[in-house]
Amino acid sequence: MIAEEAHSGAGGGDRRLRRLTEAPPCSTVPMSGGRLVEEIGMTPQDLVHRLADAFNDKDADAFAALFTEDAEFVNVFGARMRGRAGIAEGHRRVFATTLVGSTLALEELDVLPLGDDVAVCHARWRRGRTADATPATLPPGEGVFTLVGRRDGDGWLLAAATNVAITAPPGSLHP
Repeated sequence: MIAEEAHSGAGGGDRRLRRLTEAPPCSTVPMSGGRLVEEIGMTPQDLVHRLADAFNDKDADAFAALFTEDAEFVNVFGARMRGRAGIAEGHRRVFATTLVGSTLALEELDVLPLGDDVAVCHARWRRGRTADATPATLPPGEGVFTLVGRRDGDGWLLAAATNVAITAPPGSLHP
């Protein structure tokens, strides 16, 4: 389900915030030379769902292929990964260690178009554990991805991402 809401931009202009609260799982993204193959109707929302699919498949190459060649990714621990190759390597490491036996479910996705070729996505996620989790696997948790999508000649790709864990403030019982 997609709902649009009007928001005033910094210059007083009307921008549309598209909120995606439910979406079907995305299919696997066809690959060609490490790049996404453009699909009819591909949107920034599709990128975010494909990111979750790649996470759940523990496929670092598919995860990184959603990013531009010069993209940057900052994980929940503040580690900075530069470039598609760095994003692939960083995720290859965590998929084999702290994220073994973990799942990622998207709970809410907001997309704020900043023009025809750029959009900011905020995706609230929940991390779970499966039976094959190890003692090194991160515990269940929640967080928010902030992702910048950019349209290029091959369709939409992610140019930047930051992953923030939701934690309770000091003295609070709940976040």
